[in-house]
Parts: sequence; C-alpha cells; structure tokens
Amino acid sequence: MRVSGANARVDAHNKGATGFYRPEDGHFDPLYVGPGVRFCWTNTGNEGARNYGEVLCMVDTKPMGTGTKVAPKNGFTYLADSLETRGYAVATANRFVEGDADFNSVDNLAFQPGSGIMYVIEDHENGDIFACLPDGEDRDVKTDGCLKILSVKDSSAEPTGFIFSDDGTTAYLSIQHSNDANMPQVDDYATDDILKITGFKPVTRKSKSRP
Repeated sequence: MRVSGANARVDAHNKGATGFYRPEDGHFDPLYVGPGVRFCWTNTGNEGARNYGEVLCMVDTKPMGTGTKVAPKNGFTYLADSLETRGYAVATANRFVEGDADFNSVDNLAFQPGSGIMYVIEDHENGDIFACLPDGEDRDVKTDGCLKILSVKDSSAEPTGFIFSDDGTTAYLSIQHSNDANMPQVDDYATDDILKITGFKPVTRKSKSRP
C-alpha cells in the first residue's frame, strides 16, 4: 500500500491500514556469545487495535558483511554476507516477547548486567515494568517467562526510560507526564521525575550463543 509521506496517518487510515508497530528502544544483548551480534528492540503496537506490542530480537552473524559491490543495478556498495544472499546482508529476527491485554504498549527495555534478564517498560497510564527471563534450553527462541515487578499508581503519569548501573544492583527509572498541581510546567507537563531503585541482586548467568 502506497501512502503520502506528508499525510501518512490519514492516508493509511483511508486505505484500510491495520494497527501499527512503532519501534521505540533497542539494546545489544550483553550475554550473546555467538557469531556477530544479537540486538533486541520494542515495538509499541496499538492497543486500540488489539495490537499489544512486542519485543523482537535479531541475530546478525556478519554485521560488517563483505562489502561486496552490487552492480550494475545502481552501483551502491552493500554490506553483503555472501553470494547466496544476492549481495545483500541478511539477519534473522524473531519475536522474544508477545504483548497481551495486561502487558501492552511496550516502549523501553534494558538488560540487567550479569543476569541477562530483560526489563520491559510499558508506555501506558499506570504502566507496569516486567522482568523477562532469557530463553533457556527449550524448543523456542522466546523468553522463558515475564513477571510484573513494578506499577505506576499515578494514572496521569507513565514510566519510560529504564537503565541499570554497571554492577546491575541499581536501576534508574524516568516517570513522565505526572499531573502535579504544585509543580512548574515543563514542556506542557507539570513535572518529570527520575527514580533510583536499589536492592537488585547481582547475578551471573552463563552466556548462551544463538545460531
């Protein structure tokens, strides 16, 4: 479906487009030890369309490619993997976390150093933060389970950025859009806050490679 860039939202709606995925945040997997790199990112989704969002993880076994030049099509140089890929780089992406009616509009993620546990943050009023286990020795390539660990009580606010200290024992969480009547407005909102969360236990997990 072709849409106009200057009027993409309205144009897509008029042509019957479905709910969208919107990439928001991504990080390299610090425990990945296979060839190349493993990179994971959030797709926010559209809760109103029952598109609850997801986390995808992509493995690129040769991120720098070979530099093979593709010709005579257009003369550009691509990061090609091999002749079998017709001169283009190829990576494999799979869904790692699938959203649902309770776990949705995922916006940010962060890996806890040492454990490889992925913390996923909802872009939502009364938003939650889930801790998702790495994939274990089973038949799929998905998380082995997610647990809700934090919730925002203020329905006017949303959790957003989340990051760990290098030792994995402290996390920093941004709370945005809180409707605090006695706070000066910044960017049309009353206040944004940064929370420091302590008490995470350092965990060392054996690295696991992925094909």
